[in-house]
Amino acid sequence: MNIAIVIPVFRPDGRLKMCIERLLRQSVMPERILLNVLYENPVDREIPEVYMDERIEVRYTPKEEYDRAGSRDTILRELDSDIVIFMVQTAIPQNRYLIEKLTEPFKEERTAVVYGRHMTDEECSPIECCVRQFNYPPKGMTKSLEDAGKLGIRTFFNSNVCAAYRRRAYLETEGFGKRMIAGEDMLAARRLLEKGWQAVYAPEAEVIYYRNDDLHGLWKRNFDIGVAHAEHPEMIENTKLGKEGVRLVRVTSALLRQNHMEEYLGEVLTRSIVRYLAYQLGRNYERLPEGVVRKCSANKEYWERK
Repeated sequence: MNIAIVIPVFRPDGRLKMCIERLLRQSVMPERILLNVLYENPVDREIPEVYMDERIEVRYTPKEEYDRAGSRDTILRELDSDIVIFMVQTAIPQNRYLIEKLTEPFKEERTAVVYGRHMTDEECSPIECCVRQFNYPPKGMTKSLEDAGKLGIRTFFNSNVCAAYRRRAYLETEGFGKRMIAGEDMLAARRLLEKGWQAVYAPEAEVIYYRNDDLHGLWKRNFDIGVAHAEHPEMIENTKLGKEGVRLVRVTSALLRQNHMEEYLGEVLTRSIVRYLAYQLGRNYERLPEGVVRKCSANKEYWERK
């Protein structure tokens, strides 16, 4: 099984260095690691030698031309690897078995996509820790289109923070598409399942992923999700988003109580309201003035290319 790893890179810090160091010590080694470096000026094109290895290839893309869906789609179609793993520069393998555990489910011929578990670090807030436990539990799951009636939107849950794709299966679909502001991973998963393939959540494939959005960041992220669902309504067709949102609040609150952190319950409610309002505004972005849309969005370049 030929494996390639693709990582978009923009102004990397020590997390990318640690990520690459651990990827180069895996029990199952990739044949190549492709760093897709996004740059705004010549300085951004200077990749330190510490990242260099014979298995590492560097490509450069002007940041204003990068699209989280289209750029990934183009690279995957150009590669000749059997399995293509997408990661982000802030995702660090928890141990040397990440690639092994991420690719094991492909022994089942129907498996088209496998995503790993996002672990927290010491900088993670208590609420974010609980959200991670909700979204990335210790128990694995295999999902097909037949599960949509039971799982709803969770049937298509997937994350390019750390996800592996069977290239042959991906090429049967439109995949990530050519242009998206958010959610290209879930759209690709849905398209694969609709073709009869299955998706696997592999909790043994663990990455330490730093994300600690404040209310401002939470607003922008959920606004963009709303935009994505407005532009691609097929992503959420025949699913009940509200039900999943309520379950998130309920489970997060219960976990905080179990850990005697009741002082965070008010913040859970606040964050839930922000998430809901931003999402609804994003769903209706076409009714908003252009200036408001840009201020609400986390992806400014997306609107420059609009």
